Amino acid sequence: VEERRVLPLKILLVEDNPINQTVALAFIKRLGQSADVASDGLEALAALERRQYDLVLMDCHMPNMDGFEAMKQIAIRYPAQVRPRVVAMTASALKEDEDRCRSVGMQGFITKPIDMSVLKNLLEDCQDDVESKRRLAS
Repeated sequence: VEERRVLPLKILLVEDNPINQTVALAFIKRLGQSADVASDGLEALAALERRQYDLVLMDCHMPNMDGFEAMKQIAIRYPAQVRPRVVAMTASALKEDEDRCRSVGMQGFITKPIDMSVLKNLLEDCQDDVESKRRLAS
């Protein structure tokens, strides 16, 4: 089995629960990556103004500004070609929840508790996207 070269991704984890933050960061680290953390949608928007991210892992239900409203703001502020991939992270595993996430522009859906293999596949897909974009830009 061929080992993939791990392209460092710029990841923003948006999660209000400290335990979920710790678990997600540990998984991300085990997969050879690191992430910045925001505790709600307002912090996420501020982080996106400071740095360009490849991937935003967005909790849907948070205080101050939830993931749905944050995604709407991201879609308004960033044209599709420069917008990071935003993937919902939620304990709600119903089809309606996934549909709602996609309806506001999220490009993926991970249920909590996070499954390591699902996260690994997501990061690999995102790496492929980033590599393609970099090839096109050069």
